[in-house]
Amino acid sequence: MLLRYLKIAFRCLLKHWQYSIINVVGLAISLAACLMMLLYIRDELSFDRYHQDANRVFRIAFQFNQGNESPVFANIPGLVAPILRQDFPQVEKVARFAGGSNLVVRHGAEKVFYENGNYFYADPELFQVFTIPFLDGDPKVALAQTQSVVISAGLAQKYFGNEAPIGKTLQFSGKDWMVTGVFANIPLNSHLPKFEIVSSIKSVEDRWFSSWSRLRAHTYIKLKAEVDPRQFENQIRHLSNQYAGEKLQSMGETHTLFLQPIKDIHLHSNLIQELSTPGSLVEIRLVAAIAFLVLLIACSNYINMATARSTLRAKEVGISKIAGATQPQLVQRFLLESITVCLIALVLALGIVELMLPAFNVFVGKDIQLLPLSDFDLAWRFGFYSDSRWRGSRELSCLFAGLFPAGREVLEDEDFGIRRYRKSRISDAKRPPVGFFWQKLEA
Repeated sequence: MLLRYLKIAFRCLLKHWQYSIINVVGLAISLAACLMMLLYIRDELSFDRYHQDANRVFRIAFQFNQGNESPVFANIPGLVAPILRQDFPQVEKVARFAGGSNLVVRHGAEKVFYENGNYFYADPELFQVFTIPFLDGDPKVALAQTQSVVISAGLAQKYFGNEAPIGKTLQFSGKDWMVTGVFANIPLNSHLPKFEIVSSIKSVEDRWFSSWSRLRAHTYIKLKAEVDPRQFENQIRHLSNQYAGEKLQSMGETHTLFLQPIKDIHLHSNLIQELSTPGSLVEIRLVAAIAFLVLLIACSNYINMATARSTLRAKEVGISKIAGATQPQLVQRFLLESITVCLIALVLALGIVELMLPAFNVFVGKDIQLLPLSDFDLAWRFGFYSDSRWRGSRELSCLFAGLFPAGREVLEDEDFGIRRYRKSRISDAKRPPVGFFWQKLEA
């Protein structure tokens, strides 16, 4: 029965090919626009969620109180990290991240490049707090020495080509720095900047982190699994006042520390000295609303087209009813036709998205891909997310677009259908056997 309905659906689509092209192309363009907006939303919501144990990773932020001013900073005094390591067993790892300098880097006489803002200092634990895969070297000891440096895979290719970079030197800041590790390029869905050179923070610790008033370090911690973040936050809230209370009181200052979950930084944090431009939750909701409206307009357009054409199919419905077809069977048949149109449009929409994504990525400054099979499960979802939030998008759009015209065409009184049928020239003919109609429909 299903194959017979499918055959009838394709025959109707081919017979009225102009109508079919308008429907398929209109749906395809709408679905492509909707899918691209959903891809953008998913990328925004995926920031910093790829880190292992991301639920236990936090950034420590800092509120400075003096008089009527209470600015809130994303970076904190560098003296906090050693105290957390020594006096707070709840902390599994702590790492400081600072810098963002511009410099000229040399390797030999020929390889000389200007690196713009991608040079940072960090503690060795940085690569244990964050999931940043090492391609060469040991991340636990890569920054143990003062003049050691780790570089990104892109920078290694830039300076050393196909040569092994470990043990070789780069010259900048008037010193020779030994390459001790190579890490994978930082993905764009991270609030961390796209750093490519990281040296040991020990080389600047005495100059940068000797005062409670110097906010130079973005500090991240990974708590142990059994630790309650709220209780720990209450313990460190007035840490600066505990260790430097007299000095701060003499300057009329008080400091307050608080935790920020790393997964919330991109969309829920807009502090002073952020490492990157934060996203906007309002913008995401607006894009989601536009995507929904585009899909709604596409379905409405399909309904209008099908409803306008329904009067031309009254004869077909009447004959089917005379032949013995029930209303549920007719609804199934017209729904299958609608689903067929939606699936054809969806395949075409995927092709449109694949062609438009490079230009779209340039426009939004991202690296969105359509085919990461581990995330999209395209083999059976036809391009929609395996995530439960988007799982029913295709099914709902097909049902919404097809249910009304199907009902409009078949959920009528039987006598009304027969009366329309009798208006045709063949209405006075003797009613042939039931099998005759199926033979004609299958022909």
